[in-house]
Amino acid sequence: MQTGASFDNAVSVSGGSEDVTYYGSVSNLQQRGVIPFGDRDRTSVKLSSQIQPYNTLNVSSSVSYTNAGGNHVPADRFMERLMYWAPTKDVTNFEQPSGIQQGYYGNGSSGTNPIYDAKYSTYETDLNRIIGNVSLDYNPLEWMNLTYRLGVDYYNDDRTNITPGPLGIEGENPLSSTGFVTEDRINSRVSKAKTRSAPQALLRKTASTAET
Repeated sequence: MQTGASFDNAVSVSGGSEDVTYYGSVSNLQQRGVIPFGDRDRTSVKLSSQIQPYNTLNVSSSVSYTNAGGNHVPADRFMERLMYWAPTKDVTNFEQPSGIQQGYYGNGSSGTNPIYDAKYSTYETDLNRIIGNVSLDYNPLEWMNLTYRLGVDYYNDDRTNITPGPLGIEGENPLSSTGFVTEDRINSRVSKAKTRSAPQALLRKTASTAET
């Protein structure tokens, strides 16, 4: 095990006037896990604004983008193999100069080292997500309100799992007799639009009833 660490940084800016307001922010989160070679990174950007060009019209919008990913080490196998590791052998001596695995039995030719497995059996993810929305509120008459809202949520998630096979070196102790690569590509897009019109008098009456 190692000492985990987390670094979270963010900066934001906002401003505007009576008719226009805006907001923007950027944040980044970096994490290093307690299991060696495990890490995660997330970066987010957000922009929003609100404009009131006329007393009867209000337009607001917002968009955010997030990129997140990292290497998810095999935590379940790591703990299991750590329990089975020979206590008389140094588990941190996990790799020979040739790049092959250093086991705990038969001069290193047998026994799976959990740190070697965490280094080379990778499961990496890369997520990109965008969420945006636009809202229009229009009051053409004193007693009438029209509202239109449009929202979009899109993301793609790439996942790659790799376990290497033999390197072809004499006396090798491979993680897998063949090795494999698994790739998953997930895409999703959801969009919603909503229109509403209602007399202001009715809205005020409903609000008054709710408060009572």
